[in-house]
Amino acid sequence: GSEGTLWIVSHTDRRHYDREDVRLMNCMAAFVAGAIRLKQTTLTNEHAVISAHLVSQMAHHINNPLQGAVLALYSARSQNEMSPAVREMLDVAATELQRVTQLSAALLQQLYLPQM
Repeated sequence: GSEGTLWIVSHTDRRHYDREDVRLMNCMAAFVAGAIRLKQTTLTNEHAVISAHLVSQMAHHINNPLQGAVLALYSARSQNEMSPAVREMLDVAATELQRVTQLSAALLQQLYLPQM
């Protein structure tokens, strides 16, 4: 955490600290502590917003090529002349791409739907 010292000094030796001075020091210390907490909270919230924005951009950048790959696999699987081994590899690729597509969609859904 943030630690520090609050110094309150008298510029003359004729002045002595009293209860009012102690009360004022406590108020100032509470104010400074509150300001530090507010700044830390603000920075944390800004970091969270920036992180969510970056994750959203990444998800969109991942989702767009995924859709192209799924379409290409769909076209390739619709070809009649291919060996069973090639068809099996295309099926595996389609299954794996579908899993990644679902993960990407879930990530986007989490970002844009309010948490309850």
